[in-house]
Amino acid sequence: SSGINAEYGVRSVSDEVVKGNEIIGKMQTDLKNYRGKLKIKHMQTVQQEKTIGEKGEENKKQKEKISSLEAEVTEKQSQLEKLEVNRQELQVQIEEMRSTQSLLMMFPNALRKSIVG
Repeated sequence: SSGINAEYGVRSVSDEVVKGNEIIGKMQTDLKNYRGKLKIKHMQTVQQEKTIGEKGEENKKQKEKISSLEAEVTEKQSQLEKLEVNRQELQVQIEEMRSTQSLLMMFPNALRKSIVG
């Protein structure tokens, strides 16, 4: 009877060890899978950070370009305003010359006499 109990006890402990080893094996497989997934996630995160960095740098360059173009537009607007003022001044001068020319054409003989005098 005690031999049967001892054999039953050994078999029971042996079954528990087998179950324990199966659980350990499953946990090792799960851990290996988890590490693989974690490695993939890490690689994705690194790639995303790299992409974000590149996009940030590209964005910075675009902002600098926009600022440069805005400054150029402001400069061109200023030049355009100056040219418009010059155009208006020239228009006034042309009108004055036309008035003078009209007067000169109206009084050619009087002018010649005063010049020849």
